Amino acid sequence: MHTTTLKIGPTRTIPLTIAPGTDAIDLDEVKAFPPFKEWVAALGKEMDESEVAERVDVRGVVITSVDRFKNNNLGFLKFTANVQWTDSPRTTLPGIIFSRGPSVAILLLLYPPPPHPPHALLTLQPRLAIPSLAFLELPAGMLDGSNQFTGVAARELEEECGITVGESDLVDLVGLANGGEGGGVVYPSPGGCDESVRLFLCRKEVGVEELRRLEGRRGGLREEGERIELRVVPVGELWRATRDMKALAALALWERCVREGLVVG
Repeated sequence: MHTTTLKIGPTRTIPLTIAPGTDAIDLDEVKAFPPFKEWVAALGKEMDESEVAERVDVRGVVITSVDRFKNNNLGFLKFTANVQWTDSPRTTLPGIIFSRGPSVAILLLLYPPPPHPPHALLTLQPRLAIPSLAFLELPAGMLDGSNQFTGVAARELEEECGITVGESDLVDLVGLANGGEGGGVVYPSPGGCDESVRLFLCRKEVGVEELRRLEGRRGGLREEGERIELRVVPVGELWRATRDMKALAALALWERCVREGLVVG
């Protein structure tokens, strides 16, 4: 099947097609892919509620490629949304989209006894998209099909760092910033990717020796190609230590929440 239909909101139906040369793509599987389903639902909501909706015309979606995980499940999706301005029909909005869905990241603050300052735990690992073979960032991971943000965040800490925390130890930083209204996410690259990131804070008291042992500890799932080393950085130096957007955003949110009295510093 090379063409089917896609429902956008309660009244709109548009064509969903496969780009030439990509016959191996199953459109039913694409329509069932959770990140794509969420994108379609969000677009339908925008078309029904946004003041800008009357100025745009959604003409169709073309699937250009897919990537699969080792278990053959659909992992990433690339597609083009054909959306035009109604006041200039030949002018289209930028519509090339890389779909990977939601993820989580954890600002883990380690508190040794005074006078030692609190430290942030970071991971050092290859990130070929940049490309970097040793990128310093917050512990992070993709969300699985359970949609349990806190459970995934706790599991990522255990898998990447060997640190066990309870879900109740995790504080939703974006939720605090939004007044606790159902949590929230940040969008690192909305111009071309649907990825959303839930940012959590976790505070943990540690001894000085434990803090030292964490530096350089190796972790990650080797069978999935992960080679992770841990780094501990004084919180006061975190803003200089990394170019990771997740870390810098989480740090800014945490500092503001401390200033507003929403969390303990």
